[in-house]
Amino acid sequence: SCVVPQYQRFRTVFTTANVSGAAHIRRELERLTKGNITTRSSTMIRLYHSARVGLLPLDSPGFVSRWITRESPDVAVFVEAELWPYTVHFAGQTQKIPLILADARVSLRSLRRWTSLPVSIRLARQMLSAFTSIVAQSRRQRRRLQHLGAADAKLSVAPSLKFASFAQAAGADESLDNACSGLPKFMPLDTRRVWIAMSTHRADEELVLRAHAQLSRDWTARSKAEPQCLNQSRQAACHHAPLLVLAPRHVDRAQDVAKLAHTILCDCTSQQCESVLIGSSVCANAAQRVETKTVIIDRLGVLHSIYPMCHAAYIGNSLCAPGGGHNFAEPALAGVPVVAGPFLGHHEQQLRALSRYALRSDGPFRRAASRDQLATQLHDLLWKSAAHAVHSLGQEARAEVERMGRVAVDKVAKELRSVFAHQQSHFSKIN
Repeated sequence: SCVVPQYQRFRTVFTTANVSGAAHIRRELERLTKGNITTRSSTMIRLYHSARVGLLPLDSPGFVSRWITRESPDVAVFVEAELWPYTVHFAGQTQKIPLILADARVSLRSLRRWTSLPVSIRLARQMLSAFTSIVAQSRRQRRRLQHLGAADAKLSVAPSLKFASFAQAAGADESLDNACSGLPKFMPLDTRRVWIAMSTHRADEELVLRAHAQLSRDWTARSKAEPQCLNQSRQAACHHAPLLVLAPRHVDRAQDVAKLAHTILCDCTSQQCESVLIGSSVCANAAQRVETKTVIIDRLGVLHSIYPMCHAAYIGNSLCAPGGGHNFAEPALAGVPVVAGPFLGHHEQQLRALSRYALRSDGPFRRAASRDQLATQLHDLLWKSAAHAVHSLGQEARAEVERMGRVAVDKVAKELRSVFAHQQSHFSKIN
């Protein structure tokens, strides 16, 4: 490791698409260097109170050269950002500024574009050669970067910084707490089990609702057949079928989703069913009624306050092709076990990066290849939650994601220490 004297101050420029992930690196820089840090991003003002925040210049010689000359950074960190050829070339090769590419990811579409023509292949190779270090999100991303021409000696692999980003968001965020202060506490934690389908798309919402109908039928049958398996304090939690909280990816579709839920659940259960919007005046008491089967999220910014009220979570847009999924770290950090379908897109690599123990069949991160398997996995998790067994699984999920976040930040910090050690050696020779 490198201990940088306090008199030596390093100016660091960030370009980032992962704002809160870069915040962790910035705090590590402050710890290491006590230095001036210049941060460039249009959405970082909330996280970077002491830094100057702005937009990157247009990737053209005049704008880039003036901007970099004015800022004169000692190191530049690109965090999961779009790579602009001239900016990288001028900073890394013309100005000889050490460049670090952190949380690197190349989509399949971008890979095809970069390798479509000989000139783009040469451009990609020259651009990647300008980086001092490249930290890829996964082994698959490392192979793609190698295919684009990145040198093996510069490549390493670490979990996505998004793990660290969500770990930060899981802490006390006053602005978020204030935004959600008006949210009704509608979850009947002692009388019903609750599961959430987060960021669902039109393609998988019908499957989710039919899985919920199957879960309700199986739950009612089991609670009648095995009442002796529950202690008296938990019998109420299994008396009524679980409640589904459905959070569509696009909240403007909430009314349509509510109608779809009413139609499917009434047809499948042959019972009186009710679906309520979270913003409605009856929401606070609706979940206490047995006929309420679903609560539909119709506003943004409330999921962080809802996750702790749930006992299981399904990752939306992962049950049917082409899918793509969403990040599973948010519910996991709230202590909620996760069930995901087979179509997670690039999130698949993040899931595979978890420990084998966390991915065991009865662990906190589970897979479901079909509607029936989704219902089965949810049934197991929710039934166990009545006996407090899911609490330990939820804590395990949270601990695993927090561990991944620490690994991700430590890896990038290691690369920064290496750069600072080289810079310190250079300054010592000059002095």
